[in-house]
Amino acid sequence: MANSAFTHDPQITVPGSSTDNAVVIFDGTAGTGFGNSTILVDSGGNGRIGITGDTDVIIVTANTVTVAGTLAATTLTGSGAGITALSAANITASGTLPALNGAALTALTAANITASGTLPALNGAALTALNGTQITSGTLPAARIADDSIVEAKLDVSNGPTNGQFLQAQSGEGGGLTWAAAGGALQSTVQAETRAAAAASGDVSYTGAGFTPTTIIVFAGGDGDDESISIMAGDDSAAENGLVVYAMSATTIIDGGRALIVDINNQAMTNTQDAVLKTLDSDGCTFTWSKQGSGSLAAFTILYLR
Repeated sequence: MANSAFTHDPQITVPGSSTDNAVVIFDGTAGTGFGNSTILVDSGGNGRIGITGDTDVIIVTANTVTVAGTLAATTLTGSGAGITALSAANITASGTLPALNGAALTALTAANITASGTLPALNGAALTALNGTQITSGTLPAARIADDSIVEAKLDVSNGPTNGQFLQAQSGEGGGLTWAAAGGALQSTVQAETRAAAAASGDVSYTGAGFTPTTIIVFAGGDGDDESISIMAGDDSAAENGLVVYAMSATTIIDGGRALIVDINNQAMTNTQDAVLKTLDSDGCTFTWSKQGSGSLAAFTILYLR
């Protein structure tokens, strides 16, 4: 059957021949259902569907449909493999991306890894340029500290060492450690001293030990028959004082009971020169004296020990 025209409402024309090779022309110029335009269906080998003035809106070739412009659809189905130029800006937050193969994420920057997620466990062997300053919390296991790698400068010690000293536990220091001299032979020095009977009360420093003593023993006696004699001891535990032997006379001896380092008085206890140990110093010690009445002349010897 030869091509011939027929009419339909709206008008459908099948031309016998046409310069645009249209097989069917839907002419909606009369305003009946086709938007006042001419729709062309071309079977001249080009596989085109278009409208007057734009005949290449849809091009159909072997198994491929090409749309020149924007394709609007409620739902698209298929593998999506052919969508090769989809911009990330067009992926909205209304859906969920499937699991991805991380091997393809070759340009992911740290700025795009937010704190809202959790990284999976990593193989630390790949962290070859990790700076130690980036480890701000946690505890390194002992196995990760190399042998012979801890030096004195890295220890929290209260003072600097000198040759021959040892590291001593000291709870009063911030790091709990201090450098101290090693224990050795007992050091001792004897110094003879006097105390005038009329000397006023107050502190007096005695020197000549040659070192800082840790203990002193004082042998003291008065200058009269009724004067007392005493043997006292004090140490560096808050300058403690303690009576070892105290004699009021040749026949009266008292053991202990008086917290003094020197105790010289008459039998009536009206004239006295008493002292307590105030401090142990770098070259001796300091006594705090108390005079009562006319006082008593004291001669005493200090034995310094360390």
